[in-house]
Amino acid sequence: MSDKPKEYRSLDVSILNQLIFRDILGCSPEDNEILRYSPNPEEFIEAVNEDPSTIAFFLNPVKIDDILGVALRGDKMPPKSTYFYPKVLSGLVIHKHEAV
Repeated sequence: MSDKPKEYRSLDVSILNQLIFRDILGCSPEDNEILRYSPNPEEFIEAVNEDPSTIAFFLNPVKIDDILGVALRGDKMPPKSTYFYPKVLSGLVIHKHEAV
């Protein structure tokens, strides 16, 4: 991760992805076989209560300034690091009408 800019390395999700997932657990953040992502904390509290071998990580939301900092350096955000709501409708087209 040393090849990434400071703005990228300082994100909670970057630290989790590199130190915990890759270095300790030996898995990739993109491995959907063993990892699940959700904006709903209750879902993971329930999962941990049902299966004690389940681990849940709760992260601080990424700030817009952090996203801008990474983007302005020409980098991409880590996988699953952004969750925007409400979602833009698929196929939505917007056109600004000017008075003539």
